[in-house]
Amino acid sequence: MGNYDSTGILSFVRTLFELYSALLLVRLLLDWFSGKLFNPIYRFIYKFTQPPIAIVQKFLPNRGGFNWACLIVVFVLTLIKIIVLFYFTMGHLPGFIGLLTWAFADILSLIESIFFWSLIVFAVLSWISAINRNYNPLQEIAGILVAPILRPIQKILPTLGGFDLSPIVALLGLQVINFLIIALLLRFGQGLTL
Repeated sequence: MGNYDSTGILSFVRTLFELYSALLLVRLLLDWFSGKLFNPIYRFIYKFTQPPIAIVQKFLPNRGGFNWACLIVVFVLTLIKIIVLFYFTMGHLPGFIGLLTWAFADILSLIESIFFWSLIVFAVLSWISAINRNYNPLQEIAGILVAPILRPIQKILPTLGGFDLSPIVALLGLQVINFLIIALLLRFGQGLTL
């Protein structure tokens, strides 16, 4: 019973860290791709993620239109998450190089997930808004996140009878990147931590 409880607690801790890190990364990508928005979803994300970012921005302001403080906060949270989970499952602290590699791969995996789900949300909401013709703030957010991925594909791949195949190609590409790069890097980092 005790082992089951600790597994549930560790899973809950992992989920909290990953959800907050995902919000931070969404903010980082939105700021980088579009600047500040007046979208209500962005305003919520901004208010919810601003406290830790404000602390780091005192020492590391934005440069070149990139929110470095946000990236540092994500990296530190990821390191803390891995250390806590590793310590409570393995009984010791992970190796330093493995920890850094694992954290880097974990962040890449989270970014890939954000792009993956943004593509799905964007595609579904695009079809719905084509019927309803209503503004949807979530569609705007998803559109900003997927635009850098879809634009290069759309330049190469023409539409098929008015049907845009670029989201399907992008989803497949993300899966290949996840399988060939992120999963291997994650396994390599986890192996170095032991």
